Amino acid sequence: MGKLKLLVTLSVLILPSVAFANISELDVQDILQNLQKVINPALGMLMGVSFIIGIVFILRGLLSLRSFSLPMNQATRPGELSGPLIDLLIGTVMIYIPTSTDVLTSTFFGSGLPSMFPGGNSGTFVPRIENLGKASDQVMGYAPQALESQWATLIDTVVYFMEFIGFLAFMRGWIILSQAGHHSGQPGTISKGLIHIVGGILAINFLPLVNAITNTIGGTS
Repeated sequence: MGKLKLLVTLSVLILPSVAFANISELDVQDILQNLQKVINPALGMLMGVSFIIGIVFILRGLLSLRSFSLPMNQATRPGELSGPLIDLLIGTVMIYIPTSTDVLTSTFFGSGLPSMFPGGNSGTFVPRIENLGKASDQVMGYAPQALESQWATLIDTVVYFMEFIGFLAFMRGWIILSQAGHHSGQPGTISKGLIHIVGGILAINFLPLVNAITNTIGGTS
């Protein structure tokens, strides 16, 4: 029995080292680069989901407006016109989510910033997260040369995923805001939705936000 416990203990100690013995720095770089490649397809999927949600909101808004044209009865609810109008507005925002994102980005940070939807002028709206810029280009300028190759990919991957989560939060904010005009809306729904929208825009534009904070605190050179 004692020999069995010793064998199990040695296995627990040795197997992890054997399993990770062949993982090198290059392998980690490949893993991080593969993670980056997942972001753009995921953004495309979110755009498709946003388009479908937008259509659902618009249809719900139109059906709700239809009840106001019916004779006065229990199905007609005067005073709730805000619900259908909010559905129509948010449905339009969700369908044109690339334009909505770029418009609010220009509102917060000014025009001329890069967009993750470079095909906006041609109508394709193909999302490319790397168009927002590489964080390593800014951070690595202050780091020793030996750290550049080791950490650049990691920094870019973390920031890319932060920007992706920001886009997801931006979409979620509009969905939360749609509840404000209906009975299902809870107190604080509007503020919660606005926090998601504003926080999402700030996360999407993480690099311009960092530059703005740096220039505010340290001044421009």
